[in-house]
This record gives sequence, structure tokens and C-alpha cells, in this order.
Amino acid sequence: MKYRFLDQIVGAFLVFILILVVVSVVTIGRGKAWFKRYDTYYAVFKEGYGLQPGSKVKMLEIEVGRVKSIDIDESNQVRLTLKIVEEVGPKIKTDSLLAVEGTPILGSSYLSLTPGTPSGNVLPIQSRIPSEDKKSLQDYLDYLSSLALEEKFATLTRILADISEITHQLKDPDGPLFGLLSEVRSTVSGLRNGEGTAGKLLKDDRLYLSINERIEEVKPVLSNFDRTSQRLVTVSAQVERMLADLEETASSLPQIMANVDATTKALPLLIQEVRDTVAEVSPVLRGARGTLKDTEAVVKSLKNNRLIRMNLPAQEVERPMELDLRGVEP
Repeated sequence: MKYRFLDQIVGAFLVFILILVVVSVVTIGRGKAWFKRYDTYYAVFKEGYGLQPGSKVKMLEIEVGRVKSIDIDESNQVRLTLKIVEEVGPKIKTDSLLAVEGTPILGSSYLSLTPGTPSGNVLPIQSRIPSEDKKSLQDYLDYLSSLALEEKFATLTRILADISEITHQLKDPDGPLFGLLSEVRSTVSGLRNGEGTAGKLLKDDRLYLSINERIEEVKPVLSNFDRTSQRLVTVSAQVERMLADLEETASSLPQIMANVDATTKALPLLIQEVRDTVAEVSPVLRGARGTLKDTEAVVKSLKNNRLIRMNLPAQEVERPMELDLRGVEP
């Protein structure tokens, strides 16, 4: 019984150790991407650049794969077989680029894979990823030699020599700078001492007083100018109103002319109507005139009757009533 209990303890301990090992392997495998699925791609470079099987492949500084193998193809170029995590495959586009990064001397070279544009086409598995060869020291030297640095250095040397010559001339006591400073100092000293025309003007107080007097004389002129400008503003406002009224009148002038034209055209018709009316009234007036004459004759005959004349009161002689028929045709 004693040995059986010990065997159980040892067995349980071994099972625990086994479980611990499995958990450790799974944890480490997940960290090392041992259990992830990979896709195979290829790349070609002119040189190996210190790369080895197992070198890292990074995208945006994140490890996404490894170099599986390195070979030399028929064209004497280095052919790399890469295993890339399957999840990264959709990000590898036809415009992706593979470049060598790091320092080969320190043995830290790795491949940097740039993702393609989102709208690009996905690169099929087992395809060649576009690559860019790493520039060597000789490439940089050739690039510098192509810049014609010797000519630029010669030009820079000439510029520095000219600057040195100018600096030497400026430091020379007999040079142009010190001569100019001496002349300026002499001129300023003469002005202070009242020498020359400018010095006399600066030293003479009469000029200052004369200027003040002229300023006092100018002040009333400026005041009058200010008032005049204000009046001009008022006059300009009135002129603007007059122009506005004139513009309004000018705009209504065509209507007035149209009315005058219409009235002028209607005037002959009006005159003709007046003439027609006078022609119609003339017979009526002639009839009325005859009636008046007959009435006057009856009245005269009645007055001549003795019976009637005796009963009539005395009246003043009245002038017969006549109508003014001037302009009426008889």
C-alpha cells in the first residue's frame, strides 16, 4: 500500500510536469508563431547582403515571416524563399516592395516588406515580390561623384577667399571702411560745431522760430480747408440728390413724351368734333332767332292795341334782346 501511494504521487507529478511542458510549448509557440500557417513567396537580389535562412521579414517593424532558404538562380542572382504569415497575404499587393535593412557587418540584416496600396491587386501565393537592391558604399561614392562636388568645393573655396579678402580690407586702418567712418565722424563734428551750411542751419535758432511761425500761419489755412471740405461733403450730398431727381425725371420723360404725342394725335379729332357740334347747333340758333323776331312782333302789336295799352303800367323802353350769333353761319 505504501509503494502504491508513492507511485500515485510520482505519476501525478509526472502528469503535472507533462501538462506544464505542453502549456509552455504552446505559449512559446504562440509567441514564436509556430502554430500559424504560412504562405510561400520569392524574392531576387543581386547579393545576399548578409541574409541567412531564418532572417526576419518585417512589415511596419512587425515580424511577419522568415527567410526559408537562400539559393543562386540561373542568372547568378540570389533567390530567397520566404514564408509569410497567411494573415498578412492580403496586404501583399503587386506594388509592394521588399528591401534589405540593417547592418550586414553586425549580422542584423532583415527584410522590410512595405504593404501595397489598399486599392492594389493582391499578389498571388508562390509569386515573386518586387524587391529593391540595397545600395553599397560604391553606389554612394558613384552618386557623390555624379554631383560634381569638386566644382562645388572649388566655388566654395573662391567664395571663402573673397570673404577673407573683404574682411581683410575692412580690418585695414587705411581701408575704405575706416576712411568712411573717419569722414562720417568729421561731418558729424562739423555739424556739431556749426560748420558749413547744414551746421549753421542746425545751430541757428532763427530757422526754428521761422518754422514755428510758418506752422502757426498754416494752422488757419488748415482750419479753413477743413471747413471747406465739410462744405464740399454737404454740396456733394446735395448734388447726388439732384442727380437722383434728374435721373428719375429723365426716366419718366419718355412717358411724358408719349402722352404729349398721344394728345397731339387726338387734337385734330377734337377740333373736328367741335366743328361738327357748331354745325349742328347753327340751325337751332337760327330757328331761335326767328322765334325771337316773331315774339317781338307780337309784343309790338299787343302794345299798339288801345285796350291793352291802357291797362299796362308805364315802362321804360327796353332794347330788344338779341343773341350773339357771331361765328354762326346765317
